[in-house]
Amino acid sequence: MAVRPFTLLSNGSVRMRLATDAALAVRQVAEEVLTLLEAPEDEGMYRLFPPAYADDANREEEFRRMTRDDLIEAKKHAARVVIAGIDDATRGRRRLLSMTLDEETVGAWLGVCNDARLVLGTRIGVAEDAFDEAFPSDHPDAPAQNMYLYLSALVGTLSEELLGAMPGDEGAPE
Repeated sequence: MAVRPFTLLSNGSVRMRLATDAALAVRQVAEEVLTLLEAPEDEGMYRLFPPAYADDANREEEFRRMTRDDLIEAKKHAARVVIAGIDDATRGRRRLLSMTLDEETVGAWLGVCNDARLVLGTRIGVAEDAFDEAFPSDHPDAPAQNMYLYLSALVGTLSEELLGAMPGDEGAPE
C-alpha cells in the first residue's frame, strides 16, 4: 500500500512522509528556485512574476519597484525553509523521510513546489496544465515533465488534505 505523502494532524500541522529520493528531488528543486531568483532575466521569472499592469508600462514599473524585492525575498525564504526542513527531517524505515509541517512550512512547500512547476511548465511548453501525451523516455524534456507532474501531484495532494479539513457545506442544497 502506498504511503500518503501528507496527513493533516489534529493540532492543524501536517505530517509529510516522502521517499528519501523524492524528498531529495524536491530539495534540489528548491535549490534551483533559489538560483532562478538570482537570475532576473530568466524566462521562468516572467511566470513567477507576471505583469500586474500589462497595458500600462508606468504603473507596471512602479508596481515592480514597490513589490518585486519583497516578493523575491519571500520566495527565497520559502525555498530555504523547504531545504532546511528536508535536511532536518527524520529518516525512517522503508526509506521514508518524515517531518511535521507547521503553517509556515506548509505555505513554503506549496509555494516552492508550485513556483517550480510553473517554471518547468513554461520551459516544456505546458498549456493549461495538461499534456496530450507523455514525452518518450528518451526525449530531452522527459525528466522535466516527470518532475512537473510530480510537483503537480504534491501540490494537489497537500491542497486536498488541507481543504478536507475545512468546514463543508453539509446543509447546502444539491
